[in-house]
Amino acid sequence: MTTPVKSRSSGTRLGDFLLVLLPLLPFLSGEIWIRWLGILALSLTGLALFIAFLRPLRASPTKGIQYSLIALLVVGIFSTTTLQLQAINQVVQIGLVVIAVRVVPVLPYTKKYARLTRLGCMFLSIFALVDLIGGFFVLGANANLYGIFGFCWGALILTLYSSAGRGGVFRAGAAVAFPLLLIIFSGSRASLLAAGAAVLWFSINRYIKARGVKTFLSMALISIPLVILVGINLDVFESFREILPTTGEKTTFSSRDVIWKNIFFEVVSNDYVGFGLGSSPANIQEAANEGLSAHNGFMQVFYQFGAIGLLFYLSAFFLLLKAMRQRPDRGVSAAILVGGITLEMFEVVMIQNHFGSGLFIFLLTLLNSSDAQLLQKK
Repeated sequence: MTTPVKSRSSGTRLGDFLLVLLPLLPFLSGEIWIRWLGILALSLTGLALFIAFLRPLRASPTKGIQYSLIALLVVGIFSTTTLQLQAINQVVQIGLVVIAVRVVPVLPYTKKYARLTRLGCMFLSIFALVDLIGGFFVLGANANLYGIFGFCWGALILTLYSSAGRGGVFRAGAAVAFPLLLIIFSGSRASLLAAGAAVLWFSINRYIKARGVKTFLSMALISIPLVILVGINLDVFESFREILPTTGEKTTFSSRDVIWKNIFFEVVSNDYVGFGLGSSPANIQEAANEGLSAHNGFMQVFYQFGAIGLLFYLSAFFLLLKAMRQRPDRGVSAAILVGGITLEMFEVVMIQNHFGSGLFIFLLTLLNSSDAQLLQKK
């Protein structure tokens, strides 16, 4: 990845600072009182990213990803007819991701703060698990939110253990048990699929070394949102619905397919042009789905940015996945990104509704965990 021009110690301090803030970012979607922790973490994270952005950096191999996201933003701006608060929020959100892609890969962190963050994630996972099982719902009223929390904290624990040495992944097994239980008890099928996809990708990276095969699998993964978009009205899609797993009262797509069809017809009738920054498909839903988001980040981008914007968004993920595959971290960064992409297919996470968790996944993916092995314990 890129190399900072200034002393490594300043970058390390920023890396440590971002690392300890990470576990709090998902709280941005929590209940009112806990949301303030998420807002504070987001504000401090934005400040740290801005400071890092001001430091001179050499040419970055992540430029293609930045350009794709900037192009997405430009498409959204040209599609926007009225300037609303949500539109401004979205500009800030995408802007933060662009800056993160630019600066975070050069920020290492120390083992001391890695251990501290691991313990923090384990404590938060235990607290959330008790909160969920006890029916208190202190952190959030939606059980699915606990599944997203579990995925984020579990991914962070695995990343930090993987940077501790060859045996770190095995030691992570016990530590990640609580986040995994949180995902299971939440009943969030999206989070379960995301965790499963991350584990599967990690296993593929371990046993399949051919670069061409990995590139093909990356393209296949990124193509899934397009397959859903094109196949939403086909009979084969209806047949696929019947084989989806159920969790409690949740069956098939839980009306997601109905929401996706409405979005598809609205955008098609608008000549495949989106409705702009800050627009919400909640306004076009009816009956029980009235007021609901797309429950698919790619579909929501399609509604807001149109077909061209969706292609830019998908290309950003493909280029980021390609960059993460080249890291010497045994495929951990790429696996977490794959989990995030999977989660985005069933929730709106990466740049919108659950932005705290989305920014968490971007930052965790981008932080150079392999550099942590090179730093002395402090």
